[in-house]
Amino acid sequence: ILALRQPAAGDLRLVLAVIKVTTDLERIGDEAVKIGRQAILLSEGGAHDETGIKVRSIAMQVNTMLKSALDSFARLHTEGALSVILTEDDIDEAYLDAREWLVEFVEDQPDTLRASMSYLWILKSLERVGDHAANIAEQVIYLTRGLDVGFDAMVPSRDDFVARFHLWIFSLGRDDGKTHFLRRVFVLASIDAKFLATRIDHNFSL
Repeated sequence: ILALRQPAAGDLRLVLAVIKVTTDLERIGDEAVKIGRQAILLSEGGAHDETGIKVRSIAMQVNTMLKSALDSFARLHTEGALSVILTEDDIDEAYLDAREWLVEFVEDQPDTLRASMSYLWILKSLERVGDHAANIAEQVIYLTRGLDVGFDAMVPSRDDFVARFHLWIFSLGRDDGKTHFLRRVFVLASIDAKFLATRIDHNFSL
């Protein structure tokens, strides 16, 4: 498509976004296979209900996050994509909490080590699926705003900075609680730190 059609502007962003989303979907499939393998091992013996409840809770959150990311991509829904990106922190926190709990559980019951390792691999795969869901949501904002909101993005241009400022204002208008308000400010304002620091360094070097 790139060679024959030579898409530009919005069409080019769509092609690039689809390529990246396809990669994320493939990796989500890989993580699903890993989860399935560990589930087979647990079904053969050693599964414990208390850990299973915690894992299922995180799995449901990740499932909802992935569905929202795909729905936002299909509908090019910026607000939904932003919510998915913010949810990634919740998944990371839940993963860390569950991992710490699992370590303490094994210390108390060493005989559960083998099953606990399976649960740990499942938790890690779920956390990775959450990361890929957030990547998909980032592509929605890239498509609708022409803005790369990934933290590993290169230093933005002035136009990118203006676009991010408008996206930041948009997020403030959709506040649904103090916690989400502060996190929206952090996520969207911290993205611009590279831009501001670079411009300050540039001005002082003149």
